[in-house]
Amino acid sequence: MKLRPGITSFFEGHERDSIPKYSIAEFKHLVHALALLQGSKIGSISECGITPNFHTAELQMEGTRLFVLGHSNFPVIAFVEQLNHADQQLRFVDNLNVAGEISRLCPEVEIGQTSDLSRLITNDDLAVLTVVEQKQVAYWKPRTIGQLVFNWWD
Repeated sequence: MKLRPGITSFFEGHERDSIPKYSIAEFKHLVHALALLQGSKIGSISECGITPNFHTAELQMEGTRLFVLGHSNFPVIAFVEQLNHADQQLRFVDNLNVAGEISRLCPEVEIGQTSDLSRLITNDDLAVLTVVEQKQVAYWKPRTIGQLVFNWWD
């Protein structure tokens, strides 16, 4: 997973225009196209807010549910089988079938793999972040890349 300045969705006011946005419209377009190709139903789609820093969509397919998370600033997607806003714990899963469809539909979208998202944060990872983000990391104390990228920090 490519870390870059702004990946935590924290930035200084003067940086606002330089940090991209992955809009809910782009995310919805992807989810609707994906559901059509997969023959799945969309249970819900939610836009990011101040917290969490990601959009969510619930796909219902073949008796299972898969939640698609879309980062609010970068075209980065991840998957979880359960989404509980109360405990704010994301247990990332890989879904090669859905990931393959997303890659075909939107090659610019990066798909977070469980091995990357569960990797512990290193000093090299922190060096990529802005000073404001580094301060947030010191406060919130994420341990993994997934906790850094997809978060409920306010």
